[in-house]
Amino acid sequence: MCPRSIPESEHQKKQRGDHLDPSIGILLSSGGFAARLAGEINSRRNVAMTAIAFNSPAELKEYVLNKRLKLLLSDDPEVKELVSGMCGFCLLSEDPLSESQVDGDTVFKYQSASALINSVISLNQEAVAVSSHVYAVFSPTSNQASYEYAMCLAERLSKEGKTLLLSWDFFGGLGRESGEEPVKTISDLLYTARKNEAGLRKLLSSLPTVNGCDYFAGTDYYADLWQYSAEETERLLDDVRRYGGYASVVFLCGFFSPCLEELFTGCDEVYLVGVSGIDRRCDEFIRQMKYAGKQLLLSKIREVSL
Repeated sequence: MCPRSIPESEHQKKQRGDHLDPSIGILLSSGGFAARLAGEINSRRNVAMTAIAFNSPAELKEYVLNKRLKLLLSDDPEVKELVSGMCGFCLLSEDPLSESQVDGDTVFKYQSASALINSVISLNQEAVAVSSHVYAVFSPTSNQASYEYAMCLAERLSKEGKTLLLSWDFFGGLGRESGEEPVKTISDLLYTARKNEAGLRKLLSSLPTVNGCDYFAGTDYYADLWQYSAEETERLLDDVRRYGGYASVVFLCGFFSPCLEELFTGCDEVYLVGVSGIDRRCDEFIRQMKYAGKQLLLSKIREVSL
């Protein structure tokens, strides 16, 4: 059965970027200007990061002691020292012809808010929001059924936008059977995601393809998936949404575990694939989730049949 339509979920209808922490700090000589600029950034759907305005260097210093910034915008180059090694820095200069005297980028301060924001985004591509819809495909009845459905779903989605297919499975040899090289596995993704963001962006930019989709094959080391925590899974979902540039992400899931529970909860839709006339394991899966009180997970499930 090949899905003919993918209706928009309630999760997809929310404003993009709601799941991200505040990440653009703004500290300017004019507090009013900083507040207006932050408001303009937060009203734009094409900016993935939320902006927060600071009234003084002391307020900024106190904030970064406990919370994370990705980027700081300021018209005072000395402020960079307050966040050195903590986040990126962009100088808002009063001279349109000036060059930055500090590490980082320079943007002309006195231009329209829209032009200023576009300049900041052009120099900081991680700030660009991409509407990534994330789906999971799982079958308690048949791994082959979930594989066929996931492949069909991903191929269809790839015709609508850039799509990533991930084989979250022990023996999901996606791509290996044809001898294609280089093959990237889910183990490569998990390891890199634990290390650094730059490495993750590089990995996501050089993946092999199958049926028009970028993909990660199943793990090389079965223990990798067992040892991945729910917290790491939640962060991985955020990072793939933020850095991959994919319109759609499909997880092909071969087993159920605590980390997979977190994955299902973070997805837009979970396709629970049954096989007509074989057994009632999908019903049993739903029954157990009800007994366990997993209402959010249950709200994501769509039952389908092959």
